[in-house]
Amino acid sequence: MFSILVAFAIDSWWQERQAADLEAQYLDALLLDVERTRLASEEMTGRQERTAEETRALAARVVAGGVSSDTIALYSPTIWVTSESMDTYRDLVASGGTTRIRTLEVRRVMAQVQRRVDYLHTAEAWALDLQTSLRTAIWAAPMPITQSQVDQVWAAYSEIDQTLIQGHRDLAAASDTALVVLRSELEAR
Repeated sequence: MFSILVAFAIDSWWQERQAADLEAQYLDALLLDVERTRLASEEMTGRQERTAEETRALAARVVAGGVSSDTIALYSPTIWVTSESMDTYRDLVASGGTTRIRTLEVRRVMAQVQRRVDYLHTAEAWALDLQTSLRTAIWAAPMPITQSQVDQVWAAYSEIDQTLIQGHRDLAAASDTALVVLRSELEAR
């Protein structure tokens, strides 16, 4: 009887150890994913800020009369699309494996990062659709376009830039929080 109990205890201990090892592997992979996502977001923020500055500079030149208002028909700001790396988390969610991560705080911050990634993807799709609609409207408008039309388009381009920049900043902040939590969890092991 005693040997059966010992065998069950050893088996239980072994299964727990395997689960802990698997969890540690997931935490390492999540940490790498979030680090890559954070770096990509930082790079995209810089790119989108440079695009916003180019757009403001061109708008100022159009307003000052240094460039024809028809120039807007040829201009289209670059919309930088995020290249995040959240494959491990998406795989965990898709397979129902998030329960393998026992710490609720880790699951919470990872869900927050994924929400920010999803928001940013939605914002990027909106920006691309809006940009296409603006270009279509400009090309369909009689030339030369009016100053009111120019102002509306520049305002829309500015909104695109600010929405994407803020989305990248929010993703970076969520990633920073997740990195702290993940590193803390890994150090505690």
